[in-house]
Amino acid sequence: MVPSWVNAIRRRYEGGVASVFCLHTNTRDLLPFSGRYLPLRDFIVKAFTGGKKIVLFYSLRSGVFFPDAAMEREFCRFLDIHFTLTGHRDWAVAVREGKIPETLQEILKNPSIALPILQRLLETQDKVAVILEEVETIAPNQELAFLSLDDRRNLSLLRSWAENPYIRNRDNFVFWITETLTDLNARLRSGTPHLDITEVPYPRYEDRLEFLKSELAETKVELEELTVEGLAQLTAGLTLSYLKALIAEAKKTGQPLTADAIRKRKEEIFKEEYGGLIQVHEPTYGMDMVAGLEPVKRLLSLIARIIKSNNPQDAPMGIGLVGPPGTGKTYIVKAFAKDAGLPLVEVGNVREMWVGASERNADKVISLLRSMVPVIVLYDEIDQNYGRRGELGDSGVSQRLWAKFATFMSDTSLRGLMLTVWATNRPDLVDEAIKRPDRAGDVKIPLFYAAEDPEQVLRICAARRNFTLAAFDFSPILEKVRGFSPAELNAVLTQARWFALEDNSPVITFDHLFKAATTYTPSRNELMISYMEVLAALEATDHRLLAEPYKNWSREELMQKARELRSQLMFQGLL
Repeated sequence: MVPSWVNAIRRRYEGGVASVFCLHTNTRDLLPFSGRYLPLRDFIVKAFTGGKKIVLFYSLRSGVFFPDAAMEREFCRFLDIHFTLTGHRDWAVAVREGKIPETLQEILKNPSIALPILQRLLETQDKVAVILEEVETIAPNQELAFLSLDDRRNLSLLRSWAENPYIRNRDNFVFWITETLTDLNARLRSGTPHLDITEVPYPRYEDRLEFLKSELAETKVELEELTVEGLAQLTAGLTLSYLKALIAEAKKTGQPLTADAIRKRKEEIFKEEYGGLIQVHEPTYGMDMVAGLEPVKRLLSLIARIIKSNNPQDAPMGIGLVGPPGTGKTYIVKAFAKDAGLPLVEVGNVREMWVGASERNADKVISLLRSMVPVIVLYDEIDQNYGRRGELGDSGVSQRLWAKFATFMSDTSLRGLMLTVWATNRPDLVDEAIKRPDRAGDVKIPLFYAAEDPEQVLRICAARRNFTLAAFDFSPILEKVRGFSPAELNAVLTQARWFALEDNSPVITFDHLFKAATTYTPSRNELMISYMEVLAALEATDHRLLAEPYKNWSREELMQKARELRSQLMFQGLL
């Protein structure tokens, strides 16, 4: 069973629609073919080049090379004629033995020499396949003004291949291979109707499961307290090459594969491959560890049940958590993910200072997330980390990032498979198109600063941090911490723990907690918090989620209050 993208390429090629194909993204992985798993170079030879007289690979690093000696001899016969006609008689003599000498191979590593020869080959010979590896090194994504004259010639030549009728009308084709599409010059990626751009996707659950069954049966590596289905789910985001390496390592050591070992290695791999772009969370607590917020918990519990029911049409596309800092937005997402039984992946800031790096990061992250379904994807501080339509001043980077993620979030084919969760304290800075229904705004939950149940927050925080609380009446303490956020209550608990340590006490007593509640001084801007709360109330998609006093205000009153607070903050220079 070959991947679906292979059949799509075959149809376009056989129908005469395209003769040049650009493969990108997961180009360093193994691909299935006739019960075997092959690297992309071997896969192309097996899947596409049957009956071809010459199959030629080219890269700046290696020059020209071939799958077998017979094809090299055939190419040398062409070179003999070509060099004779162009007056390079010494080179013609050098290739008559059917092998490209090392000195000529070094010369052909120069694309300004090699590409015109390859174009002549494609125009004059039938049954030829040319595969350019790391094509972005030949035509990098830079403005014309910054390209050398040779680079401009190479760019023009490559672009002409997709439009050249002499190439298209013969039984020939060309593959360009690049790991990151945005690294390839933009002139090659657009405005060329006979060029087909195809993503080689990261393996999904079914692909990983099939590979693992095959590889485990062959290597006889055992699993410890883990099924092969569980292993396929646990390795979401990893390529088949990495899976093969994990199994090979286990076979070498003679140790069975365990869930803990896989998680640890996966974390290392993600750090190496993606840096801070992706973080996989393993929540250890559910919604029962969220204090108060009963309407919110009921809603999220219903959504978790819908996700588990495998009925995608009932599932929302996205959930927004809106409220001031310290209200537990990230904490709630982790608890929800635990109850939903899905992995939680947090997307970091994809922006970088280098030209093209931000778009490259975005493409890499989006391709990876598609392979990890079913999954919950968290965009924390979405107003800061992602662009919005219409932003200027950064050469269009923000607009391009906004477009990429907006399109991704609105892909309804992922409904029920990928749930987008975003968090912000400034929803007014998030583009309206992101927040609308059928993108990431099906559900928008307002969170307000003051904890609804401070005692429960303190008890839950103590339990999660393995702090022991003595039995005492919380009432006097609650008077001290009235209006505190969950984050501030956690800070009070930390200070109480320090007082207990000063007394060499393993238990936090009433005196310790009361003293902490009395001495801890919150640092907050009440005006800004009020503004953020009003904005959160305005975003709510369900009136039942509002708290006092906002649930009694009309929308007009909320908007008027927001305008007043914004005006005051602007006067103070805080907006």
